[in-house]
Amino acid sequence: MTPDPAPNDEAKPKTEKSRPPGWIALVLADWARRWPAVFGKPAPLAIGFAKQLHAELKPEFSQKAVRLVLHRWTTRRGYYQAVERGDPRRNLDGGEAGLPDEVSRALARTALAAIPHKTANANQAAPLNRRPARRKTRKRPPNPDKRARRLYSRPGAFS
Repeated sequence: MTPDPAPNDEAKPKTEKSRPPGWIALVLADWARRWPAVFGKPAPLAIGFAKQLHAELKPEFSQKAVRLVLHRWTTRRGYYQAVERGDPRRNLDGGEAGLPDEVSRALARTALAAIPHKTANANQAAPLNRRPARRKTRKRPPNPDKRARRLYSRPGAFS
């Protein structure tokens, strides 16, 4: 009886976890090429923009992937600055879709305050809130008597 041939890797569907590490930056570069009015210079996106974009990209991207890329786009400093300034919102075709309301502008102001500024010297970056380092404990040397007792106490060990 012959074993089944190995499954072809190309036949497997690509999952969200099998994407390369920098895939979001590549997707944003592609979107900037396809929709320069929206993804060229940061501008506030229209309400419901994710649904418009997903409808346009349905066979290529899942809704989760579209949301991930849009999250990366909308949490950039430039995007928050555009919302805070009150730049007009953009549809997928680049047309205006109203202005950000005061609540959106206030949220953008708060988000901008939370983003640390880049410093002139990379060594003077803002400290991260990390857990304190764990103290290293000394490891005791192994006890040879304990190991010998364990080996010799097993029934039938040396019969």
